[in-house]
Amino acid sequence: MGQLHHIGHLKKDPLKYLKDILQNISQNSNNKEICLLDFLINDIAYSSVSEACYLEKEYDKNRLEGLVFCAYELNNMFKASTTEMIEMFELHDQVFILNNDQIYKLHLTKENMHKLFLS
Repeated sequence: MGQLHHIGHLKKDPLKYLKDILQNISQNSNNKEICLLDFLINDIAYSSVSEACYLEKEYDKNRLEGLVFCAYELNNMFKASTTEMIEMFELHDQVFILNNDQIYKLHLTKENMHKLFLS
């Protein structure tokens, strides 16, 4: 029942649902920095990476104090276009990939095509 309730609100108005959750976390943090692991945005990315990017941008307008880790399944990202994947990576301060028990940090930089050929 709880999962169905979650899915219904998520599909109806994802931004409002996300804001309600973050407001609840903020109000109960007792003015301390938080450490949050977010799986909700991955649920949205399952059907639309563009929608997930939109929500990430909205969150960036009023970030919580502390650390927030956004956990995405790579299968969801691989369904996206290259442009959507790059946008998602650029919306995050750091990007890591977990492979079994190894963690890899991705470094994504935009390069000037002319400079690459002149080097």
